[in-house]
Amino acid sequence: MVGFIGLGVMGSRMAGHLAKAGEVIVWNRTPSRSEGFDRVASSPAELASRCDHVFICVSRTEDVREVLDAMAPALRPGMTIVDHSTIEPSAVREMAEALAGQSVGFVDAPVTGGEKGAIDGTLTIFCGGSQADFEKGLPFMEAYGKKIRLVGPSGSGQMMKMANQISVVGCVLAMAECLAFADRAGLDMAETIDLVGSGA
Repeated sequence: MVGFIGLGVMGSRMAGHLAKAGEVIVWNRTPSRSEGFDRVASSPAELASRCDHVFICVSRTEDVREVLDAMAPALRPGMTIVDHSTIEPSAVREMAEALAGQSVGFVDAPVTGGEKGAIDGTLTIFCGGSQADFEKGLPFMEAYGKKIRLVGPSGSGQMMKMANQISVVGCVLAMAECLAFADRAGLDMAETIDLVGSGA
């Protein structure tokens, strides 16, 4: 049995792919988001008690800490936790070190590809952690990921996600400059967007 915590826009789709591939139990802070899944845990601790592999996809570093704290009573040696949230690299390293003291593996695995990638099961996943823990989580991530790479030790997945976000923001800023220039030049905005958007 595999567990999935966090059923937002991305997590609900990822958990859906896991459910198609095998048995999955889910938990979400807002219970209504669990509708449509056959197995729903009453708490993160109950979910952890029934799974050897737990996947998390929540919003913030604080949310990941809260989930880990809630699972703590049920964590066992040999378990693997894969976190798909986008959070602070330094926090990831602290979490991984604390969990390693309990012989629990931890992989930081933020994703890119957006909602469409989650729906289509074609996400790119940047993973940080040990080779052994990565390999434990990989067969499950293949249900919703197309390009899944171990890029380094704990925290490296988050660093790669930061590099990805720098690229995204750079493109957005460049487009903003493009449109500002076109506006100052007196060009039609709708036509500019249409023509620039169809070019190289």
